[in-house]
Amino acid sequence: MWRSRRRKLAPKTLNEYLAAFSAFLSWLVSVGRAAGNSLSSIQKADTRGRQTVTRRAFNFEELRRLCEIEGRGLVYAFAAFTGLRRAEIKALRWSDLVLDGDVPRVLIRASTAKNRKNAAIPLHSELATALRNFRTTSRDISGLVFSPFPKMPTLNRDLVRCGIKKTDSSGRTVDFHAFRVTFATLLNLAGVSPRVAMGLMRHSDMRLTHNVYTDTTALPYKTEIEKLPHLKIGL
Repeated sequence: MWRSRRRKLAPKTLNEYLAAFSAFLSWLVSVGRAAGNSLSSIQKADTRGRQTVTRRAFNFEELRRLCEIEGRGLVYAFAAFTGLRRAEIKALRWSDLVLDGDVPRVLIRASTAKNRKNAAIPLHSELATALRNFRTTSRDISGLVFSPFPKMPTLNRDLVRCGIKKTDSSGRTVDFHAFRVTFATLLNLAGVSPRVAMGLMRHSDMRLTHNVYTDTTALPYKTEIEKLPHLKIGL
C-alpha cells in the first residue's frame, strides 16, 4: 500500500527501498527479534518501460567545449572516456589509477561500484597523459583525485556556459549520468564490438553465448578504446 502511493518514485528506487526493508527484517529474524520476514513474498516493481529520465549523449562538439573548461574539464573527460558513474568518480583515489606502464587503467573498487565487483578499465592515451600531468600539480596524491568534485548546479552552469541545452526538443536531458551514455555512444560510433563495449560498460545482460562462452580476458580492450576521438582536456 505504501509503495502504491509513491507515484513520483521510480520503480528502481522502490526496489531499492524494498531490498533495504527486507534486509532489515531478515536481520531481525536472524537475531530472534521477529518471527518472519513479511516482505519476502512481495514482488519487485516492474522497471520495464518505466524510465523516468530519458538522457541523451553529448555530441563531440559539446563534449569538446565541456572538456576545455579549466578546473573541471578533466573530470568531464574522465567521465566520458571511462563510463564510470558519478559516485565512482567522486570516490576515486590516486591509488586507484595505474598511469604508468603499457596499459594505463583505472581500478574500480567493489566498495564503490554499483555491482559491488572489482573491475579495471583501460584509459585512453590522451586521458592518461592528462591525468599524469594533473598528478604533478596535485597537493595530495594519496587522497581523492577530484576534490572538490563538481556538483550538479556547477555542471548546469557549465552547460549554460558552453551553450548546451539541458533538455532538447524531444524531452531528453543531460546530467552527469549523460557522460556514461556518451561513453557507450562513442564506443558504438567507433565500431567497438558489442561484447567489448559490454565489458567496458560493466554490464551483465548479454545472453549465454556472450556471458559464458566468451573469454573476456582475450578481448582487445586497449586497442578498441584508443579508437575514441582525442580532446583538448582542460586541467
